[in-house]
Amino acid sequence: MSKFKILRKPLRKPELNFAPLVDMVFLLLIFFMVATTMEKDYGIEINRPEAVSVKKIDEKSLVIAISKEGEYFFDSERVTLDHVRSYFTDNKAAATKGVIILADEKAQTKELIDLLDTLRVSGAKSISIAAKEK
Repeated sequence: MSKFKILRKPLRKPELNFAPLVDMVFLLLIFFMVATTMEKDYGIEINRPEAVSVKKIDEKSLVIAISKEGEYFFDSERVTLDHVRSYFTDNKAAATKGVIILADEKAQTKELIDLLDTLRVSGAKSISIAAKEK
């Protein structure tokens, strides 16, 4: 037997430290929240016509979409011109906001003119037509 006594530390179970993992998850969450863009769903897929003179408009504007079949969509719901007229006539606060018409490039001009007419008669102040930049 030897003269020296070997001191051994008691064996500890290995531990997993989850603190850095939680930090990484939060960093990834923040990264993806900042990096992604959110697009509003208008209820239908619209192919906007192209234009050279495109300007950026306020995001707080109300959007009314016209499909290529001539259907009107407001807040992702299919509506009629009577519904649009009553909404803007009854809701004076909405009439003061801007309105963007998002018309499909294959939509008939008649539907666009009918909607423009309805909005003007109902008291909508600022009416714009959406296009994509050439």
